[in-house]
Formats: sequence, structure tokens, C-alpha cells
Amino acid sequence: MRQSTNLLWIAGSVLLGSLPIPVQAQIIPDGTTPTTPAVCAAVCEITGGTQTGENLFHSFSQFNIDVNQQVTFNDPGVTNIITRVTGGNPSNIFGALEVSGDANLFLINPQGIIFGPTAFINISGSFVATTANAIQFENQGSFSVTPANNPELLTVNPSAFLFNQITSPSPPAIEVRDSLIFLPDDQSLILLGGNVNIFGGEFNFEQLVAPSGRIELASVLGTGTVGLNNIDGKDLSLSFPSSIARGDVTISGGDPSISLGVNAFIAGDGTGSFAINARNINIDGAYIQAGTQPGAESTATEPGNIILDATGTISLIGSSLVNQSLSDVEGNAGDIQLRAASVLLDKSAIDSTAYTGNAGRVSIDVNNEVVIKNTSNISTSVVDQGNGGNVQISAGSFLLEDSSTIFTLTTAQGSAGDVDINVNDSVALVGKNTYIATVASGTATSGGEVNIQANTVSLSDGAEIALNTAEAAGRAGNLFITANSVFLANSIIYNDTIGLGNAGDTQINSRSLEITNGGSISTSTNGIGNAGNIFINASEFVTLSGVNPNATIRLSGIANTTSSGLFAFTDTKATGRGGNIQVNTGNLNILDGAVISARTRSIAPGGNITVNAANVTATNGGQILTTAFNQGMAGNITVGATNSVNIAGSDRTYNDRLQQTPDRIDNDGAASGFLARVRGDAIADAGQINVTAPSISLNNQGTISTATTQGEGGQISLRGRNVALNDNSSITATAGTANAGGNGGNIDISSKLFFATRNSAVAANAFTGNGGNIRIATQGFFLSPDSVITASSAQGIDGVVEIIVVDDEPSRGLVSLPEQPVDVSNLVARGCAADTNIATNTSEFIITGRGGLPPTPGEAINANATLADLGTPVQTQAATPLNTASSELNNSQPKSLVEAQGWMLGSNGEVVLMAQVPTATTYTSWSTPVACNAP
Repeated sequence: MRQSTNLLWIAGSVLLGSLPIPVQAQIIPDGTTPTTPAVCAAVCEITGGTQTGENLFHSFSQFNIDVNQQVTFNDPGVTNIITRVTGGNPSNIFGALEVSGDANLFLINPQGIIFGPTAFINISGSFVATTANAIQFENQGSFSVTPANNPELLTVNPSAFLFNQITSPSPPAIEVRDSLIFLPDDQSLILLGGNVNIFGGEFNFEQLVAPSGRIELASVLGTGTVGLNNIDGKDLSLSFPSSIARGDVTISGGDPSISLGVNAFIAGDGTGSFAINARNINIDGAYIQAGTQPGAESTATEPGNIILDATGTISLIGSSLVNQSLSDVEGNAGDIQLRAASVLLDKSAIDSTAYTGNAGRVSIDVNNEVVIKNTSNISTSVVDQGNGGNVQISAGSFLLEDSSTIFTLTTAQGSAGDVDINVNDSVALVGKNTYIATVASGTATSGGEVNIQANTVSLSDGAEIALNTAEAAGRAGNLFITANSVFLANSIIYNDTIGLGNAGDTQINSRSLEITNGGSISTSTNGIGNAGNIFINASEFVTLSGVNPNATIRLSGIANTTSSGLFAFTDTKATGRGGNIQVNTGNLNILDGAVISARTRSIAPGGNITVNAANVTATNGGQILTTAFNQGMAGNITVGATNSVNIAGSDRTYNDRLQQTPDRIDNDGAASGFLARVRGDAIADAGQINVTAPSISLNNQGTISTATTQGEGGQISLRGRNVALNDNSSITATAGTANAGGNGGNIDISSKLFFATRNSAVAANAFTGNGGNIRIATQGFFLSPDSVITASSAQGIDGVVEIIVVDDEPSRGLVSLPEQPVDVSNLVARGCAADTNIATNTSEFIITGRGGLPPTPGEAINANATLADLGTPVQTQAATPLNTASSELNNSQPKSLVEAQGWMLGSNGEVVLMAQVPTATTYTSWSTPVACNAP
């Protein structure tokens, strides 16, 4: 390490040699310790002092080092050299400050310490500069500046710094301006003052260097005690109590046009740490690095960390915090931690990277807001072998915008880091190229997970959340969003695989989910692995609405569709299965060209779509669809609604979008509907559609459709109290749309009431295959003359249409019989003979049956009932069951019934009702009544 020290000293000497040389340094002992010399020349060696045990004490009234002067403290073999300045003026260090041996150097001046341009600190031990009033030595006492005391009994290592004077509002500061403070391996650099300011300037040369050691900056405004942790006199660090008032720490690179910024390096074997404790931490134009450089051997079992702790704001502008382990041998990178009331990253980067080993964790813990903007990024990654570090953010609110990113990556045998964001209020991602991503590639075991918890989560203007596994990697991570409301506008959430591993699942738990303007949530596969699943649980509503022909392109370069919606799909090269989509919500609204889509463009089957809701509405081109473009079978659609399903209207923008961006259209036509179909020339089977709801309504071109070009048509099943089609609506299960084979699917509808009006249709047709079967079981059936029900085949066998009108109350009209048998002979009275020629003297009650009209007005006409002449029974042919096509239903005309106008006696004495009263001849024998017992 001494060779490196000499090289830096040569560089510093060249720089210092170009500056004016003053006559002498202002180093003046105050007489409280036997320090010599009394006056320092250009090269000054300080000797004497008071030695007690392992400590050597010096005391000065003035301590200033001028430009191009060198001051060296002689080390007689002690551990600590403690130097105080009592004269009431700040110390100005503009030249070189050294220690001849390996002792630690403590410089104490309550009035401030300034390391000016050209300052060069080259110490083999640790270096502490502070504006404290005294240094405590455990229970032995303190070495105080005000008043100066005798240090003869202070034999142990320093244990604390005492601030016993209130110095605000303008506390004495420690300033570093264009200076180089260089320490060898395993040493500590501590700057503890009222405020601590590190400025870049004209020479662009200031650096704080402590390889494998520790750099700590801290600010104190009020009174109190700051602890000093001291291990064997070398490993120094501060303990900051929460009760002490803090000042500000500012690191500024100066004018970016002339300054290369402030650099703080603690790279070495990976054990070094960097820390700042302050009220506000302002870092502008700085590069702060910990860890291991390439080619260095890492020995870090517990790597060093970068910790910024502020009671106010941490602001990084044009700066970087980097904790790396880039050694060729195994070594872990350390953590980066930010704790504050609020955090701002502006054109800044935070990164933890390991080459062979585990990356460190990046954590941000604030009470108020975290803002990451203007191409800022937070990242963790592993290059060769190991696990990526996690990114954890806890805040009141979180904003990521202006092409800023959070990114975890592993290309090695391990897992990418997770991203956890937990905020009380809102999480917002805004702008194109703004994203949160976890990626597993190469030989990685798995990608990282993303877990977001907030009151509201919003993505807008092209923002993305992406989880991906690539090449021969393991599975991608899962995404969990838990919020009161989730909103996407022209933005994307997706979970993909293009390798051997499966894509992860996406789960959103919220009160509401709204996706607009071409926004999407998707999962896909273009490899051997399967696509993931999408689970949406929104207690109140899910609204998918609108399209955007200029919707954002994904990070992977794959264009998303122009429709807003939920997507699960397989790409052309995939052999893995498509993912499933499940939506559980109070109200599902799919509007204005939006979709829920599960499609397959490969030989693998597509996923299924399941919806559970109180109400489901698909209007103005809104669609739920499963589609096959290749040999893979289309998935199934299952919709269950406790209240209603309403499908209506069409998308006016469909044709224009189809012309402008044909490769980005996911809709299957312009009409609203539920569709499970095969498109193109693929030989594949259509999926099934199952809908259950009290009310199922299709209006204004609304459709429920399964179709296939050459495969088998899908099945359609509807269950509800009311099923109504109106105004060019349709339910179809069609096969052979390309004039090819395949049987039409079956349609099964069960409802209390069924209506099909105004040119609507129910069809299960085929071309060369057989037509499907249609079964409608209902208690009330109505089909308008311009509507059709058909199951035909152009070249095959027609299907069967079966309309079953069932009695909703089979017990209606039944009466309870008495328990004891009834003698009916006593209930029919004997009467007079109607004709004296009739031999028997009995009455008759003849039951002829009922027909023509239903027993009650609320019941349907019995198809097997006939109206017979009550006078003379006639034989009728049994009516054919109503399984005819719609033309037979429309052409059946009931016969007219005429009210009886009179009656007459037949030849056998029966009473015959007459439509017209005949002209009768009166006989005298009918004029006089005859008694029943007349002879």
C-alpha cells in the first residue's frame, strides 16, 4: 500500500508545485503540552507532546498549513495522536499533512476545519477531523478544548465526542475543497462537524479514499454526545443518538463544465463502508463507491455498506452510489441504505453489483416521499454466480418518472433480486422508458418478484412493470399488487418467458382496477416454458376501456396491442402453454374496443378465461375472447354473474386500426361479445363458452360465438332466467368458416324466458362437416319472424334444433283428494228423460277432455292438444313435436274460434252448440210441460 501512497503523493506534489509558495505555516503550540517546534517552516516535523499510554496529545493555539507546505507528526509508536486547537480560529489545511508512523490522527477545532484546494492528507492510520469541544476517554475523563485541560490520565482509546456549546444558526463547519484525503487499507476517515461541506472546484481532484476501510461524514448542531466505536484502535465508526440535533452534509461537484465531481472511494477487499449522518444530505455531482475493484482479491465475508441517514431530505443530483464486488474470486457486494424524511434522485444512480457472489440490498426507508426522476436508476445485478440483491422502498408516497428505472438482474446460477415497494399513499410510474423490471437470464434459477403495496398504484404515459426470464433461465418472478385502486393508462404490466423457465403469475388485489388508453396487463411465452397466470381480485369494479393506436412498445421490443385489457398468449415459437386469466370483481366493464384475451399463435394450447362478478358488461366493441392462430387449441371462456351479463354495440375505430396497425389488433371483429375462435388457416378446435347469469342480454350486434376454420366448433352453454337477443345479435357455434371440414358446435340454452327479435340468430352451422345441435329449454319462447334458429351444413348433415317449452309449475290444477273413497253415484241426480223414447230413466255426465287453450293464461300452448267437435268425437293425427326450423314456427296459423249463438238437440238427444241459430218449427207437444211420471 505504501507504493500507492507514494504515487498519490507524486501526483499531489505536481499539482501543488504549480501554486504560489507562502513563507511559513501557522502552527503555534499553546503551551499546555510540550509540543515542538514553536514555529514551523516549509517542511515541519512536530514532536514532543504529552504521551499517556498509547495516546500522544498535542495542543495548538493556531493550526494552519499553507499551500506547498508539508507537516508531519512524529509517531513514537503510539496508537492515537490527538491534536486540539484552542485559539478560537478555524484551521486551514492547504498543504500536506502526514504521520510518520501508523498512528491514528485526531484533529479537534470547535471553530471549524477547512481543507482547501491542494490539501493532501496522507496518513497510514485512521484520520478524524471534528468540531467537537472535547473527546471522551471512557470513564477516565475528556481532552477538552474549552477550557483546555491536562490529558495525563487519559490512557485508553477515545470513546466519544462531546458537543457542549450551541453553535447554531451558523455552526462551525468542516469543509473539503478540491482536496485529496488518502488512507491506506483498513483505516477510517471521519469528518464530524457542525455542517460538513465537500465541494468540487477548479482542479477536479478532491477524493476521499479509504480502501477496505470506512468513510463517515456527520453533522451536529446542538449539544450532546456522539459515540465513537473503536475496535483495537483501528476500526472507527460513529454512534449517532436520535436525540441530538443534526446539521447538513453537502457534497457538490461544482460547475459540471469544469469539474469531474467529488469522488469517495473505499474500494479494496470489499469490507469498507461509507456513511453519512445529518439533517439534510445533499449530494450533487459526486461518485461514491464501496466494494472491490476488478483484479483485487475479495476477502469480505461481511461486505461493507453505504448508509445515508438523515432526519430531513436526502437529495442525489447527478450522482452515484455504487457498492460492487468485481473480483474474479467469490465475494459479496454490500448493501446501500437510505433513511430520511424524503429522498430525491435526479439524474442519479444507486447500484449494487457482484461478479461472483451475492449482490447487496438497496433499501430506502422514508416517512414522506421518494421521487426518482430524470433517467435515474436503482439496480442490483449478478454477473457470474450468485443471487441478486433486493430493492426495498418504504415511504409515504413513491414517484418514478422521466425514463427512470428500478432493475434487478442475474445472469448466473442464482435468483434475481426482488423489488418491494410499501407506501402509505400512492405509487406512480410516469413516462416512456420508465420501468420496474426483474430479469433472469443465462443459467439463472429464477427472476425476482415485484411486490407493491399502496393506497393507489398508477402507471401512465408509457410506464412499465416487467418480469422476464430469458434464454435457458429458470422461471420469472411473480408480481403482487395490493392497493385500494390500480390505474393504467397507455402503460404495461407484463410477465414473460422466452426460455426454459415458466413466466411468473400476476396478482392484483384491490377495490378497483381501471385500464385505459391502450394500457395492458399481460403474460406470455415464446419458449419452452409456460406463460404465467393473471389473477384480478377487485371488490368493487374492473373497467377496461378504450384503445390507442400509438400505444407504447414493450421493453422487449415486442409491440403490445392497441386495445386496453388483460392478455395471456403464446408467440409463434412457443411450445409452452398459454396462461389463464381470472377476474373476480363486483362489476366488470369492457368498453370501447377493450378486451380480455387469451390467444395462442403456436402449437401449444391457449389459456382459459374465468370471470366471476355481479354484473358483466361488454359494450362498443368490448370483448372477452380466446383465439387460436395455429395448431394450438383456443381456450375456454367461463362467465358467472350473480345479476346480469350485457353485451351490446360495436367498436367504431376497429376498421381504421386494422388498416393502420394490423399486427397490433387483438380484437376479433368490431362487435362486442364473448368469442372462442380459430382464425387464419389453422387446423385447431375452438374453445367453449359457458355463461351463467339471471339476465343474459345481447343487443345491437352483440355476439357470443365459437368458430373454427377447419377444426371442431366450440360448445356454448347459457344458463339464466332471461336470455334475450335483439337487433342483429347472435349466438353461433360455427365450423368450417374457410369452406372446410369440422362439425358445428352445440348450443345449449336453459332459461325461463327466451327472446330473439329484430334479425337476431342462433346458429350452429358447418360447411362440409355436420351442423351442431341447438337445444333451448324455456318456459317462455318468442322468436320474431325476421330472426332465425338454424343448425345446417352446406355439404354435411344438418344438426337438430330442439325447442322445449316446459311447465314451470307441474302441480298447477291438481286438487287434494279426500282420504275416504267417494261414491260418485250419489253425486249425480236422477232426472227426467229427454226423450220418451229413451228406455232408461238415467242422467249422464260425459268428459270430453280439454284442448285448444292452456289450462291457465300463464301457461304455454300444449303442442299435442287438439280442439275436437264436442258433438261428435273425431280422430286427429298426433302433432309433430316442435323441433322444426324457425320457418315452421313462423308459418303456423291458429284456426278462428266463434262464440256459440245457440243450441239444438241432436238425433240422439245430445245438445249441440251452434254458431248460428237455425230456424225452428214449434210443436204443440213441446208447448205443455209434461210431468216426469206421465204415462
